[in-house]
Amino acid sequence: MNTQDVNAVSALLAEDVNYREIALAWDMHNREECRRRAAAWFDNIESRFEIRESFESGNRVCSRWIFVGRVKPSAPGLIGADAAGREFRLDGVSTYAVDQQVSSSKSSSKYGIYGT
Repeated sequence: MNTQDVNAVSALLAEDVNYREIALAWDMHNREECRRRAAAWFDNIESRFEIRESFESGNRVCSRWIFVGRVKPSAPGLIGADAAGREFRLDGVSTYAVDQQVSSSKSSSKYGIYGT
C-alpha cells in the first residue's frame, strides 16, 4: 500500500471481493472497482499506512491501523473544498475473510482477501 502500486494491492483481492470502507463511504464489489478506486486515491493523495496490530482466527483477520495522508494540491474537492495540502489521519479497524496466506519477507501475516 505504501508503495502505491495499484497492481500489487489489487493482486491481494479476489475477483469477487466485497470491500466496504465505512470511513470513506466506499462500497466496492469486485477487484476492478477496487483497483480503479485505489488508482484515483494514489493519484490524488500522498499517504502512508501503518498496521498497529493484527490477529487471526481461522480464516478471519482483524487489523488495527492508522492512515495518514495529505491531499495533493491538484485534487481540490476530493475530500473537501479546503482540503488540498492539509494533512488528515484515519484510525480504523478492518476485518477480513481470507482464503490463503501469502508469503512476505516483512511480515508473517499477509493474506489474500476474498469476497464474502
